[in-house]
Amino acid sequence: MRVSVVINTYNRGKSLRNTLLGFRYQTYSDFEVVVVNGPSRDETEEVLKEFADSVRAYSCPDVHLSKSRNIGIAHASGDVVAFIDDDAIPEPNWIAELAAAYDNPEIGGAGGIVYDHSGVTFQYQYSVCSRIATTRFDIKPPFDAYNRPGADPFIYLQGTNCSFRRDLLVEIGGFNEEIEYYLDEVEVCMRGIDAGYQMASLPNAPVHHKYLPSHIRNQKRVVLDPYSTVKNHCTFAVRHGMQTRTFSEVMEEVTKYVNIVKAGGRANLDAQRMTHEQFEHYMRRTEDAMDFGVRQGLMKARPIRHLPPAPVDEFKPFPTLHPAGERLTICFMTREFPPACGGVGRYFADMAHGFAAAGHQVHVVTHSANGQHTVDFEDGVWMHRVADVQPRDEQFRQMPLCYNFTHVANVYHEVRRIHDLHGVDLAVGPMWLCEGAISQLDDRWPTVLSLQTSMKTIAGMGGTNTDAAQVAGMIALETATARSAKFIHGISHAILAKAREDFGPVTALGEHVVHIGTRDERHNVHRQRPKTARTRILFVGRIEARKGVDVLLKAAYEVLPEFPDAELVLVGKLNPSGNDNAIGEHERQMAVQPELRDRILFAGEKSDAEVLQAYADADIVVLPSRYESFGLVLTEGMMFGKPVVASRVGGMVEIVEHGGNGFFAEPEDPRSFAAAFRKLLGSAPLREQFGLRSRELFEKKFSTDVMVRNTLDCFRGVIKQWRSNGSGRTPDPDAVAERLKTLIRDAAGCSTEIAEVATKELLSKQFRAGGDSVRALQKLWHVPNEEFVRGLYDLILRRPADASGIRWFVAHLEADGDRRAIVEQFVTCDEAKSRGTDTSWLANFVPPPDPQAVVVAVQPVVPPPSKTFRQMVKATAKRVRAKLLSTPGVGKGLRMVKHAVVMPRTVRHLTGQNAEISAAIRALGSEMTATQGPALRQIRELQNQLSDRLAALEAQTSARHRQVHWMLEQQGQILDELMGDQDQTVKMPRSNNAAA
Repeated sequence: MRVSVVINTYNRGKSLRNTLLGFRYQTYSDFEVVVVNGPSRDETEEVLKEFADSVRAYSCPDVHLSKSRNIGIAHASGDVVAFIDDDAIPEPNWIAELAAAYDNPEIGGAGGIVYDHSGVTFQYQYSVCSRIATTRFDIKPPFDAYNRPGADPFIYLQGTNCSFRRDLLVEIGGFNEEIEYYLDEVEVCMRGIDAGYQMASLPNAPVHHKYLPSHIRNQKRVVLDPYSTVKNHCTFAVRHGMQTRTFSEVMEEVTKYVNIVKAGGRANLDAQRMTHEQFEHYMRRTEDAMDFGVRQGLMKARPIRHLPPAPVDEFKPFPTLHPAGERLTICFMTREFPPACGGVGRYFADMAHGFAAAGHQVHVVTHSANGQHTVDFEDGVWMHRVADVQPRDEQFRQMPLCYNFTHVANVYHEVRRIHDLHGVDLAVGPMWLCEGAISQLDDRWPTVLSLQTSMKTIAGMGGTNTDAAQVAGMIALETATARSAKFIHGISHAILAKAREDFGPVTALGEHVVHIGTRDERHNVHRQRPKTARTRILFVGRIEARKGVDVLLKAAYEVLPEFPDAELVLVGKLNPSGNDNAIGEHERQMAVQPELRDRILFAGEKSDAEVLQAYADADIVVLPSRYESFGLVLTEGMMFGKPVVASRVGGMVEIVEHGGNGFFAEPEDPRSFAAAFRKLLGSAPLREQFGLRSRELFEKKFSTDVMVRNTLDCFRGVIKQWRSNGSGRTPDPDAVAERLKTLIRDAAGCSTEIAEVATKELLSKQFRAGGDSVRALQKLWHVPNEEFVRGLYDLILRRPADASGIRWFVAHLEADGDRRAIVEQFVTCDEAKSRGTDTSWLANFVPPPDPQAVVVAVQPVVPPPSKTFRQMVKATAKRVRAKLLSTPGVGKGLRMVKHAVVMPRTVRHLTGQNAEISAAIRALGSEMTATQGPALRQIRELQNQLSDRLAALEAQTSARHRQVHWMLEQQGQILDELMGDQDQTVKMPRSNNAAA
């Protein structure tokens, strides 16, 4: 079955590119992509040129989604037409799972779930819509009752994730071109169901909707112009609702909806998400849209678009990435990741992008800098950014390595979530921070421990200024992690040998060595220094003892005086830790050799682009480290064709070809380095010869392509071995808990009881699910009531608060002050459930102590209020009730709802009386003390009840008033038509007589 994917775009070139890149990873191959571009003024045309060989592109002259979609359908040559927004990303199985639904011939449309902008919670899962355009999101399968002709409500598919048989779209006349935006796909689903088709709302086939700003909403996702949505809602409700409801019933529901829209505008104004000018425009547009929408629904038939036959000869298959062999799902775990990272982060970034470029599904679990849990698609890689989770149990918080284990568990929970959704074939984590320590305890997937320089090695060379106890704990955790690893990957043979030396016997199922590769940037960065400039020796790395900076400087003091045209440049961050005193020694040496001061330059920390330029401008690259697990600086220099000088130790021995592309020097021996420098500084031809060999070795052994290819072969072997030994594994979560308890006890040196407490919390459902929410709720807990309610709307419902909701919740908080009860109402409401968010964390939520609380030794005794005052309050409350019940307009107003002309004046009269009562209550409240609060709240509740009743009366009155207005106008139009017919009848005989 051929599928045509239609993307309608307008001024979103950047996100459109990302959407199109997402289609390269589809597992379904028989599909095309049709892009319909509106009158875009950004880089969209350039993006379409970039993908000219992959997509068919057309234009729509208007900013009009339904017209644009019909253009896409007209040019679609597939049996099924699927729609996705230009700010959404399809997951790899999206088209395959949509297409599978059409194996049932009764299915006319199919759509999947939609993740919101976070990539974690649902924007849409399942929903139905009534014939008056009211929606519900709390439904669950089966959907038979919603899938029958005439169903009310009926099932519908989300616009950014829907598909339809092309024949169905032709049959119903395409999308309704009255609808610029909103309810367009809902109307198609309804007409398809009424035509006898079924709509399949799938539990899979997900897309990620980033919900970017557009011409109707701003950066904060606040709608500034509601005209289209209100107009289309009103038209839909009137046109289709009146088939089974009276006009009065329809108009009451329409008015309720419009009032909700207005309340949303007020809420945004109150939250300062909208200016007063924007709010006034918003309200005017809402009124205009309601007026026009109801007219259109009453007086105009639904337009029909006549679509041509499918242009089957124009089908252009979209090119997808198909890796050689099985497509793998790989998960990399690394807290470090570009742009701000060290060597570990760059290594994993190169691996991730290399695997993705080969067509594999790649997920990276890294740290969230903004405290939000998000999932994004970036350059072919799914980026999972997880926020830190705060431990709750006091014993656990006091345990050594507590926060290391919370981070590792946080990573593990995300890997487990990825596995549940996609099936992880293999996970990889670095020795640094031991991020795969818990993942490797789970038998559902193999985890590879990637070795880098350990904390034990760094600490032994004075390379850390971390607390000694924390260092000892990290060494213990690294030891326990290495000993429990099932698969180990070394970036050099040297690091594998060092691991055995540091951690003792390692009983992994497999040990592998694959060298690091470097992304080739030589053709993007060119030398800027003239060749006649000084011959430059370049060092790149932290300025610390472990990197051998002191050895390098001593060699420079010896050799630079012999070569006046030579200089040394050191690029890197100063790390004044351990016993490093190289900088102090250097300043003292400069007093002795001042002529070298401008020839030994400390350039400081540089950006990645600046570091690459430093390599391009260098003549010799040196790495004098006391130990390196690999020596990435050397391969980066070789990428630019530079001769290299390195210590004969660690992984550097496996990179440099002594006498071929550089020289080895003995570690910690300045004279040995000086001798190597003399040979290279004294011979330009030798430098050129060594540089050519460096480039040759780089291309052969140390490029990213070579690394990815070799690592992929390694990982395939691990997966094969893992699957072949499947009989000895267990996915039992109890097994993971027992292993984790042992790991914690061995690494933290704690008791079995504390290890059990820590294990229970780390593996609990609430740990990962509630991490972000717990911290956010704790921050909200002691703010004022209204701010607290607004915060709950943002946190749980992820939308601005509405005015009526704020008033209701704040009133309840003022009445009993139970914030937990309010939170429970939020997390259990239908709107929260529709998002699929796990809220089980609330069961263990502990409110934080009040920072403003003051402990008073002796509390003053407050005497009870006098009997006379109590009687006064009761009498006041009684008078207020009597006043409310005896107000003439209330009972009379209910009877006058039928009279649309008289009722508005009555409501205004009642509103004025309510204002007088409010003023009296405020005056009374100013004379009361805090001890009379309950009585005041009772009176206020009576006032609020009256306000709500008046609001309902006003809505009904408005509906009836508009009803009379529109009915009179419709009758007037009919009368005009009759009079026109009469005039025509009178004129025709005269015309005939004149002709005679």
